[in-house]
Amino acid sequence: MRKYIFSFIFGAFFWACGSAVFSQSKATELLDKVVAKYNASKGISARFSIENKNAQNQVSGRTSGTLKMQGQCFTLKSQDMMIWYDGKNQWAFMPSSNEVNLSIPSRDEIQEVNPYMILKSYKKEFKSLYKGKSNGLERVELIPLQKNGGIKNILLEIDVTRLYPVSIVVFNSNKTSLNIHVTEYQTGLNFKNSEFVFDERQFPEAEIIDLR
Repeated sequence: MRKYIFSFIFGAFFWACGSAVFSQSKATELLDKVVAKYNASKGISARFSIENKNAQNQVSGRTSGTLKMQGQCFTLKSQDMMIWYDGKNQWAFMPSSNEVNLSIPSRDEIQEVNPYMILKSYKKEFKSLYKGKSNGLERVELIPLQKNGGIKNILLEIDVTRLYPVSIVVFNSNKTSLNIHVTEYQTGLNFKNSEFVFDERQFPEAEIIDLR
């Protein structure tokens, strides 16, 4: 009887290990396709909505806007702020105060502003797990390799036909969360470099605060 119990335990253990390996390889394969598609897209525009939730899982804020991306650069325009990032410098304009903060953001700060950038370095910073299908979308979970950061885990829902994340949910260590849903997605737009640089001529009254 003991022999059969041990056989069952070892069998269950190796099945679990094999299942975990499959989950990770499936997730990696899918994310690699998403990243390759992004790199080949030559300019992307996405309309999005964002919902913030507090530690009690209650909605604490909502906004919507447009995100334009090309390589390492992006421009984000929402109801509350406008951000330009040229690959080094970041300009954050707050209409409420008519101020522009100019800085050189860290990688973590960039990812907080534009979670899409997480995909470009996911292999170095996250463990990826395939979580199956839901409503025709493939689901992948990202778990940070560094446990002392602000992110607990990230859940992606991916359109496997067009290979882009339709939904990104960031669960933070303080039990708050950020839910991003993409409503429109266009590729092949070939933006000019000036698209990702703050144009002082459009905001002549704004005060620029250089934090570099």
